[in-house]
Amino acid sequence: MILDFLGNADAHLTDPPIPLESSINCDSAANLCKDGATGPLWMHEIEAPRPLTQKFMHEHLDRIDQAIVRALADDARLPVSQIAERAGLSQSACTRRIQALEDSGRITGYGARFGHRRLGFRVTALVDITLSTQIEEDLAAFEAAVSQVEGIVECALVSGGQDYRLKIVCRDLDDYERIHREHLGKLPGVMTINSSFVLRSVATRSEADALFRGA
Repeated sequence: MILDFLGNADAHLTDPPIPLESSINCDSAANLCKDGATGPLWMHEIEAPRPLTQKFMHEHLDRIDQAIVRALADDARLPVSQIAERAGLSQSACTRRIQALEDSGRITGYGARFGHRRLGFRVTALVDITLSTQIEEDLAAFEAAVSQVEGIVECALVSGGQDYRLKIVCRDLDDYERIHREHLGKLPGVMTINSSFVLRSVATRSEADALFRGA
């Protein structure tokens, strides 16, 4: 287990104790020494706050934070005790890590994954839209209108020949035709609409596995 004197103190259950540098003795770290002992000072589990240091705010997560993110990606309902066990932390240290990940915007929320077909939504459409202008006000008006349309679960401003790509989940082709007629064709500034349909979704790795594939 490693004590980071810059402010990161987590119990690493799988790491062996490591002596501090010889320049650190009982006079400079008396609170960690027992009975005034001299010689190498060994690490002990210390449940100290883990502030958002510059190191932690770096774009890359360390192996412990990655273990936490992977566990939450697998099942966001896991109790902290199980997440802590996977990451090799005490529960209190794990809770602080999760809070720091949330506060830094690395974890933005938790949700359920739906079985669309079992819920009656059997058609997924990918819709490319070109607008008549790319003026900022027109883009904002289009995006505001899109947010009000039922069935649209994703909207991305893209490069290339089109301006936006929408992902629409609907019950069947008749349902998509209705959405197209009642909503898509009436979106502000729309010049062309090109639709394609997903024939089969291919299983891939989880988002966490894909993001940290090189870890």
